Amino acid sequence: MSVSFKNQLDKLSEISEYINENTELYQFIKQVNDLRNSNGLEKISAYRYTPYAGSSELKKLPFLSIILRSQGKRSLGLKEAFLSLRAQSCQDFEVIVIAHRASVEGKQIIKSIIESQPDSFRLKIKYLELNEGTRTTPINVGCANATGRYIAIYDDDDLLFDNWVEEFYQASQKSDGKILHAYVLAQKWKCTDQGFISMGAPTSQFCHPFDFLSQLVVNKCPLMGLAFPAHLFHQMGFWFNETLNVTEDWEYFMRVVPLTGISDIETPTSIYRLWLNAESSYTLHSQNLWDNTYQEIQTFMDQRTLLVPRGYTKHLVALIQRVNADEQKILSGYPKLHGLFYYGFSDIFSDENMLAAYNQAYIPHFRMTFTVPNVGTPFSFFRFDPCEYGGFILSDTYIHLVTSTDETIDLQLKDCKHNGFFYEDKIYFLHYDPQIIFCNPSSLHITSVTIEGTINMEIPEATIQAAIKQQCFVAKVKRKMKNMLKMLFHYPH
Repeated sequence: MSVSFKNQLDKLSEISEYINENTELYQFIKQVNDLRNSNGLEKISAYRYTPYAGSSELKKLPFLSIILRSQGKRSLGLKEAFLSLRAQSCQDFEVIVIAHRASVEGKQIIKSIIESQPDSFRLKIKYLELNEGTRTTPINVGCANATGRYIAIYDDDDLLFDNWVEEFYQASQKSDGKILHAYVLAQKWKCTDQGFISMGAPTSQFCHPFDFLSQLVVNKCPLMGLAFPAHLFHQMGFWFNETLNVTEDWEYFMRVVPLTGISDIETPTSIYRLWLNAESSYTLHSQNLWDNTYQEIQTFMDQRTLLVPRGYTKHLVALIQRVNADEQKILSGYPKLHGLFYYGFSDIFSDENMLAAYNQAYIPHFRMTFTVPNVGTPFSFFRFDPCEYGGFILSDTYIHLVTSTDETIDLQLKDCKHNGFFYEDKIYFLHYDPQIIFCNPSSLHITSVTIEGTINMEIPEATIQAAIKQQCFVAKVKRKMKNMLKMLFHYPH
């Protein structure tokens, strides 16, 4: 126990006689103990194949223990998994390969692939066999036999970049004891007779900072993007729920993250493969099981007292304001920011070439990313409609374009046309249907567009007056021009 934590507990014990069963503090502390599972340490001990080295030898042990489940059915995937690990820039890890419910042939395939590895890498591998349990059991077995300070789970059908271990290690130096969360790209793949084939460019589907409230609704953190402190298993007895065959990672993650906190690594370190025709947990289990498990996890979480992280009060207020706005059919608080993005070869746009996205950042900030389809000829014009309504100010807004050669082009509001009023480096949208139009500044195909900035609903009086004056001035000029044209065409010289 750290000295500082013990001091805090000592202070709490001074008022312990007043903290009875009716208080929220008592219920939360009891919940922490209950969530550990009463037989957690005993279960983990029973799963150990070899004696545990213990924390006294921690400095001699690897930084990361990597648990890799396999049935030997995807020999190419397992080979690629080992290749990804051999290429890591940081080699301070061990690999625990678990052949789970594998056939005799499957076990032989796994063993032969391990034997084919270079000696230096093969020494990092522990091979274990497990012929029982659910899909979750091998995770607990792997954790029980892990000797690293952190534990990560990596399946044999995904891909790692060479910075995967390195980024976890660097983050642990600043945030030791927290769960580490790295960004993960998503990509569609197919399995063919010739091998694995990608069916498109990777997307940033899982490249967002951890959001506690969104994570309550659905899991947005793929398992290989997470590294868990080993003490959660070995000292605290937190183990994965083996009654779950799917979404076991989500349930475990949301059980422990309020206690450890989380540290975001805003760098992609892996690719989550979305298989279009290969066996996966989505094809192995019925939709009924997925739906029932989802409801079960929602019930688990609803029965707990939530320790909401700092910084979420404003987020909760903004969400309530959004709901109120939707229910009352009027705009209160911040707009919903359901953005539309148009692309084409001229500044005349059609709904046929349109994409939609919700805001990905906390209000008052916004960030939306759109993946532009490639039709051969690069699109020349783009239009962004931040929402349906007017009556707000956009500021500190930047448009990031990524080309087909991975070059990034940054645009600012002054580089765009719009139907708002430009005032003090900000755009004030007075009317319904705000629009921002910009051109492709290169001759290359734009693969994605990210638009981010700040939105403000508190319009300064000076801005409104300036907008009115400008509109009056423009209206006067238009009237004068119209009268001049009438005179020119109706009255001969």
